[in-house]
Amino acid sequence: MPTLNKRTLKALKPREWAVEDVGQGQPQLRAKGSPSGIPRFYLRHTTSDGRQDDLPIGAFDDLDAARAIARQLIARYHAGTKDLRAALDAEREARERAEREAREAEAEEAARRTGTLGRLLALYVEDLRRAAKPSASRVEAMVGRHVLGKPVAALPAVNVRLEDLTALIHELVAEDKLRTAAMVRSILKAAYRLAIKAPGDPSASADLRALRIESDPTAGLRTVRGAIRARERALSVAELRAYVQALEAEAEPARSLLLAHLWLGGQRVEQLARATVEDWDREAGTLTLLDRKGRREQPRRHVLPVIEPAAEALARLHGGLGPWLLTFDGGATPCPYDGLAHRLAKVVARMRRAGAIEADFSLGDLRRTVETRLAALGVPAEVRARLQSHGLAGVQERHYVRHDYLPEVREALEALHRLATGSGTVVRLPSRRRRDG
Repeated sequence: MPTLNKRTLKALKPREWAVEDVGQGQPQLRAKGSPSGIPRFYLRHTTSDGRQDDLPIGAFDDLDAARAIARQLIARYHAGTKDLRAALDAEREARERAEREAREAEAEEAARRTGTLGRLLALYVEDLRRAAKPSASRVEAMVGRHVLGKPVAALPAVNVRLEDLTALIHELVAEDKLRTAAMVRSILKAAYRLAIKAPGDPSASADLRALRIESDPTAGLRTVRGAIRARERALSVAELRAYVQALEAEAEPARSLLLAHLWLGGQRVEQLARATVEDWDREAGTLTLLDRKGRREQPRRHVLPVIEPAAEALARLHGGLGPWLLTFDGGATPCPYDGLAHRLAKVVARMRRAGAIEADFSLGDLRRTVETRLAALGVPAEVRARLQSHGLAGVQERHYVRHDYLPEVREALEALHRLATGSGTVVRLPSRRRRDG
């Protein structure tokens, strides 16, 4: 094996070795020829357990450069670092760890700067939209009116304190907007819960995970006292009949919009607004709605009987100009909650002026009226629940009850129609035994 010097280094052939002449047991610089023409250098040394180790130094075409690195390693070896490879690996890992931690710290700082509370709330709205939650637009509007533009919205979400959020809610309470304050509180809590769960949720967006939120400043945010008041308005039989008479005198499409809402049992407008002609089985006399209310990831199918007056109202509304059933332009556009509420408010105002009612009522009051009047007629609670799609999330309902209650619900809607129009004989419905199977 030739002695390593500049002449022999230049003449090295691929896989041929040249070594420096050093004393016995001393670290030795070695060079190996390569196909590229640039030799690769190694430092052979004896480790602490007596093994011979050829430590790679690198590829050089300059012997002096290789010797300079070898001298540094040999100095460490004589200073006591016998396991050079392990020492260099440990130093490299420490260096890579430090670089990684620096990058993470930089990313965290960037998240603190750009991941504001406003950004968190925007991502929460995006998540609601991805899940097709009907509340997405209302939440976005609520955030826009009562959070964005406030100083707290510009704070990094990870730095927001309980005191910051309490002050935000207090402003609404001081203005006696108790219900709004409670809704903003709920939005804030839901947004932070979503962000905290994001690191372990594969379906969460990367932007949400990038916020790096680990603690919840809303945990101590107490409920707004007085914000939740029991809603008690339900129309009397006389008021309900006056309402139907008022609707019959209305111009289209308000007449058919509000009659369809009533004769379908006061369904949630968000669900009705999503219904299309494909959801209406005219032969079977049913309408299939998708109930997305609450935290359910998959909507629950809500199959509803369509009695003849409801079918007539829907047929008048749908003019073949688009797929939507609850519509004000022949099917081209669905009628949203605000659109229906606006038309109802006009009817209510005229009824007040005519002395037909003593107090205003809303779409929610009509929904409550339907259940109240049906309860007075003896319609069982499970039938009313099936009609209005609430209280059906228990284990028994999900896994054991297979009866669809369509006959009972249809009978209840027909009884409601007779009561509200004063047609036929209104009798208390006999109770039915619950049928499971």
